[in-house]
Amino acid sequence: MRQISPKTVLPIAQEKYGNDSIKFLVSNAMEYTDKDGFDTIISLETIEHLPNPSGFIAHIMALLKPGGMFIGSVPTPPHGGCQPTSSS
Repeated sequence: MRQISPKTVLPIAQEKYGNDSIKFLVSNAMEYTDKDGFDTIISLETIEHLPNPSGFIAHIMALLKPGGMFIGSVPTPPHGGCQPTSSS
């Protein structure tokens, strides 16, 4: 599997999507702390790769400000129940 360097990705993300209210970073999510907390944390297609997914989610939830939102996704295998063209 090809590894992508944070030195390459972070400047591109900041240039394309950044503004004063968005912070892009690369860190060990299980060790990261922030004294101010976050309004929203997004983790897409990563949880399934972690050795302790439940611990990750608990840590992320602790980093959120009161009323904050965690947005996460995991891949789902194709089956009849989730296909838009399914007749089931």
